[in-house]
Amino acid sequence: CTSLAEEPSEDEASTCPSESDKPKSKRGKATNQVVLKGQNITCYGENFKEFLEAEKEAPILLVTELHLKGAGIRKSRQHAEAHQWRAFMAPATSTGGGARQAAGGGGGFVKNHVQLAQHTLGGSPERGQLPGTGNDWTVIALRMRKATILVAVAYFTCGVGARGVNVVKFNQLRRYLLLDGRPFLLFADWNM
Repeated sequence: CTSLAEEPSEDEASTCPSESDKPKSKRGKATNQVVLKGQNITCYGENFKEFLEAEKEAPILLVTELHLKGAGIRKSRQHAEAHQWRAFMAPATSTGGGARQAAGGGGGFVKNHVQLAQHTLGGSPERGQLPGTGNDWTVIALRMRKATILVAVAYFTCGVGARGVNVVKFNQLRRYLLLDGRPFLLFADWNM
């Protein structure tokens, strides 16, 4: 209903479910629900770091345009882990230099208490090493009560449309999801 760092507008507030609207168990906790928030964050900067440190409602955050690769991903993962999040990030595409040396990228941030499932194609989710990570996309396997759902996050290059590098990214992700075979949710910055 809202962006990751903002309060809902008056229009959004009227359509967003309130705490009292959520089904409750005998202990008063919400049941059969998982809250996911997603947004294009433009970069993993100070505003997003502050939000990540303060987030209490959603145990799963899906973001695009991290603009990170290599050491930037390692440093951001360490920051997330220091605040009880597991970070799964796809490296951004190199742009060849300048102040912004990478564009795109995507990732998911999952609170430590959320149960992750083993990927059927191998990998170690506990260490943030996913076989389901490609060029600007990543997949997280979330274990729900009796099922596992794959949550994919992808960034498609702006200005290219449905051709070139975007077709390659889409086909890599499509192949991974089809080979795995489990139900999935795809959050993407489509740029098409």
